[in-house]
Amino acid sequence: MFVPHYEGSTVSIRLPLVAVQVGVSLLIVAFIILLSFINTYRQRLHDAHEARVLREVNRVQQEEIERFESQTLILKEQVDEMEQVVDTWLDRLGIPPEEEEIGTAEQPD
Repeated sequence: MFVPHYEGSTVSIRLPLVAVQVGVSLLIVAFIILLSFINTYRQRLHDAHEARVLREVNRVQQEEIERFESQTLILKEQVDEMEQVVDTWLDRLGIPPEEEEIGTAEQPD
């Protein structure tokens, strides 16, 4: 029943019980759908944040790999230079170079 604030007649609306039950049921279903949407949204937001963190970790690790690669190349060049110096000294001293293959040395019987 609606009672106006001015001097008009009151309006009365009658709703069947089934209509009220259907309306309440629809509100409950809408509320459940809303909660499900909010939960899914929060999960996606969390996943997006985690992906950003993982991308940053991946970027840092990639930079470290590149730095290690350059250090490895420098070390390899230094080892090659040392081998050349050793070969030069072996030639000057008249010492034959050793076999570089591992496991080919003769073992005493």
